[in-house]
Amino acid sequence: MKVTKLYTCFLVVFMPLMHYAQLATPVPNRIITIYDEAPDSSIYSGMQQIITANTPVSYLSPLALRYNPLRTRNVPLQFGEGQNGYILEGMLDLQFPLVQGRPGSKHFYQTSRVSVRYAPGVRMTFDNSSNLLPTNQKIGLQADKVLWNNYTRRKQMNPKPEGWDFEKINYWKNEKRPFQMVYVTGTAMHYSNGQPEGVWYQNNPSFNRNDYINGDFSTNLVQLSATYARFYKSLFSANLGFQYDGDWGGPFSFIPEQNSRYGRTRLNGFLQYNSFPTTPFFRKRKYIIRGSDGNNYRTTYKWEWKLRTDWEYITGDMSNFPAGNNGRLYRFNYHVFAEGMPSRSRSLGYILHYYRGRDYLNIRYDDPVWALMFGISIKLRKFRNPIFNPDKGIVPTEELPANIQRYRRTHQ
Repeated sequence: MKVTKLYTCFLVVFMPLMHYAQLATPVPNRIITIYDEAPDSSIYSGMQQIITANTPVSYLSPLALRYNPLRTRNVPLQFGEGQNGYILEGMLDLQFPLVQGRPGSKHFYQTSRVSVRYAPGVRMTFDNSSNLLPTNQKIGLQADKVLWNNYTRRKQMNPKPEGWDFEKINYWKNEKRPFQMVYVTGTAMHYSNGQPEGVWYQNNPSFNRNDYINGDFSTNLVQLSATYARFYKSLFSANLGFQYDGDWGGPFSFIPEQNSRYGRTRLNGFLQYNSFPTTPFFRKRKYIIRGSDGNNYRTTYKWEWKLRTDWEYITGDMSNFPAGNNGRLYRFNYHVFAEGMPSRSRSLGYILHYYRGRDYLNIRYDDPVWALMFGISIKLRKFRNPIFNPDKGIVPTEELPANIQRYRRTHQ
């Protein structure tokens, strides 16, 4: 029994020290990098990265939420609808690939992707216990297909890589001409808020206003769009699409009260710019320990910047839309995002978001607003610039940081 206790004490006291000793020992032929870097450097990896870069912005905004009406409301906001303002909004757009070509597979598969897409959204008010509004719920399938690019055109890369030699086929990164591609996206999604039947405020259509707490909302959208992307260190993308909302029968219904009010057809798209990773003015150089040879190396933090605008123009019948005191139907609606993304972050960034048009939270679509907010962006599949070399610019230095031991523990 005494031996067991002594052994237990040994483990408790000395195992952390042994672990530290292992961490502090340089590992031969190993370079610890501060950024994730996929080993596949082929042009097909670049295509998939660009498609990932163009996914809608997902965010959580707990700060500086501001929603102002663009016209006088027929019925003012009631308690529980945001009468006292809002404390939080979150809009996620999550894509989980079902089918996607792997490195080394045929051209057709590497230029294709089929995903399950789930896009929930929440908004929380300051109205005490009645503070969570009916949530956005979008779920469906999305397919992306590259039709053309200016390096392989519409066929397999030539020469075709053999086996795992695809990693060596990276000549496109070294050429001076930009990489360009065109791809199409098809989406089919059910969109609802999960509320019981009944749409109107106090169940009375004469108010000409939706019930923002108990009102029901349900539609089904089919969208087809085309995207042009131009990549040369930075990425520029432009998208144009057409969307139809309809009734698929059964639980996939289109609520009759939305006819001539919500708008069944619309044009939509986005413009987006992604910068090359750069050192921001507010982050200075930092010293870290690289684990390969025991020497110290100096590096800088890198950030990527994104500017994006998403827009839609409703072309369908809106003769029953409540035009209000200014007589406008608000067919044109748009978001503007400015996003900063630390390269070291695995999933988080920071956004500034502005919106103008009909409220984009399901049953509240009859309420035109402008909104301004600041928060964090969230990505499960983060865009990594295909030609960014994380080791470039890392230089050895003779200087040691004062807290060298802490750096040994955290960076090796």
